[in-house]
Amino acid sequence: MEKNVNVLDFLQKIVRLRVFIIMKLTVFFVCLSVLSSIASGTYSQSSKISLDLNQTTIKNALKEIENTTNYYFLYNNNLVDVDKKVSIKIDNQSIEKALDRLFAGENVKYTILDRQIVITPASESTTVLASQATTTGKVTDSSGQPLPGVTVLIKGTVKGTITDFDGDYSIETSTGDVLVFSFIGMASQEILVGTQRTINVSMTEESIGVDEVVVVGYGTQKKSDITGSVTSVSKERLQKIPVSNVMQAVQGSVSGVNIQQVSSIPGEAPSILVRGGGSLTASTDPYVVVDGIPITKMGGSISDINPNDIESIEILKDASATAIYGMNGANGVILITTKSGGTTEPTVRYSGYYGVEDFAHIPEMVSPSGLLERYAEGNRINGSPLYQAPVKYQYEVENYENGHTIDWIDAVSQTGIQQNHNISLSGGNENINYYMSGDILDQKGVVKGYNYKRYSFRTNIDAQVTSYLKIGTNSSIVAHNRDGGRANLLNAEAMSPYGRMYEEDGSYTIYPMFGETLWANPLLPTQTDPERREFNVNLNGFANVTFGDIWKPLAGLTYKLNAGYTFNPRRTNSYTGEKQNDLLGTAEIHNYETQAYTVENILQYNRDINKHHFDITAVYSSQERNYMDNWAQARDFVNDELKWNRMQAGASSCKFLC
Repeated sequence: MEKNVNVLDFLQKIVRLRVFIIMKLTVFFVCLSVLSSIASGTYSQSSKISLDLNQTTIKNALKEIENTTNYYFLYNNNLVDVDKKVSIKIDNQSIEKALDRLFAGENVKYTILDRQIVITPASESTTVLASQATTTGKVTDSSGQPLPGVTVLIKGTVKGTITDFDGDYSIETSTGDVLVFSFIGMASQEILVGTQRTINVSMTEESIGVDEVVVVGYGTQKKSDITGSVTSVSKERLQKIPVSNVMQAVQGSVSGVNIQQVSSIPGEAPSILVRGGGSLTASTDPYVVVDGIPITKMGGSISDINPNDIESIEILKDASATAIYGMNGANGVILITTKSGGTTEPTVRYSGYYGVEDFAHIPEMVSPSGLLERYAEGNRINGSPLYQAPVKYQYEVENYENGHTIDWIDAVSQTGIQQNHNISLSGGNENINYYMSGDILDQKGVVKGYNYKRYSFRTNIDAQVTSYLKIGTNSSIVAHNRDGGRANLLNAEAMSPYGRMYEEDGSYTIYPMFGETLWANPLLPTQTDPERREFNVNLNGFANVTFGDIWKPLAGLTYKLNAGYTFNPRRTNSYTGEKQNDLLGTAEIHNYETQAYTVENILQYNRDINKHHFDITAVYSSQERNYMDNWAQARDFVNDELKWNRMQAGASSCKFLC
């Protein structure tokens, strides 16, 4: 039996249903918006402030309001005097009355925007607000098509936005700001805002030299001849960005390569992921090759390389990496070429920098009064005992009675410092050229005890022995030092502001909240002096024979021998004694050593026949790695003087697990 369907009626039903759904969603969002507006408008009316402060700074008073309400304040220390001392006592008053009392007699104006309160000088606030305006525009390519995802950044700041699907953007600017438009594959543009409120930009493709030669595996090619995915990192970028690890300079500049600084410990290398992860359990690190000799799996790491010594970086990202390096290239390949001398007079260069660093976001801990409230609430709800009301633990009593509190986060932190000094000598003539450099990197972290030093020396020498034979060496020695006891930031976050830091003799109190022995003093580890040291010696040499200079019919045929030796000893020694709450003493020694050998025989033939170009490469490579790992521990020492230097002085020892 056939059933006739009226297509027109069917379509009309679909349209009516769609309109009905849209109307319901519209009503929902309108109601949601109204409720949101009502909530934000009534907060300032319903929130009441109570303060009882005597001779405290305005800054501390504002912090007290933030701690007891959901308000937060924005102000400029250079424009508003928040260090002035005031006394204020109010009970159950509105935020407006509280601020009027707090800033009585001051040339200050405040603006309440929901829970955000902006404080400005009354005479300058109008000017400051007037200088800000919204700049909008559209970004297109050379053919007029919109460009989504273009980065629009105010030069010299981190404030910016990106264009939407239609190429449109909107950003708050001042008249003196310069907007920087950047997009991968496009030439960046800088435009002064001035009085413009609409800035439309047409971006052009960035020209790339197709005749530029890049390193690809066991040889070089012109960019115009490459069919795989090979990305080069410009030398200018590497030289302009001061970093301790070269991959930090590459971060954000190469598509398909995800580089993340997963640890803030000084000297730690970033995580590198090329075109996504290829395994859930195995390593996803790319294969790193320096001057033709691999350092990955040979005991070395990318942290061994001084960024000032690098001439170029190429990254192989697709199947071509596997075709050249086999399974080693499964996660991509990073090819690094170091600098060499030229046919110039001897040239001495020095470069250096000095910088400071601090926490981007400091953990905000509960205030002393807030902690006492929690103690009281715990006692009321579950009967949690108080040693002496209102404090919970024995060692909190003294500081509470004296009105003394400790900022434990501040106690374990410091201003970080990073400095680097590099000196190099380069030069040469037609037959020999040389490059030598020495480098010192010194980094002190923002948490006490986290230090890192790197000392490196490199020598690259090429010599044209005969017309057909060229030999050379690319060798380096690197020393890493991470010595020192490290403060415990986690323990600092768990400390009570009323806890005891020092004993009467000046030594650190082991349990600042005694009565509670789970959390030890976060500064105890700084009294130890463990050794964490690593060395990496790379001795590499090569010989290159050009057969065409021996017999002309063999023109285009070359043979290259690469040989490399790596020696990588590491050691970690530590001792904890009585001062670290280890009454018997524990010493540990961990020695790790790697020796690796690499020999590569590379035979290449390239020839141009009419319009055709031929490249043939044959490689035979051999690698060997020998490693040794020793670990020992001893306990029960008579005193703490010998530490790990005489392990047999311990009464007991253990291996692996104790």
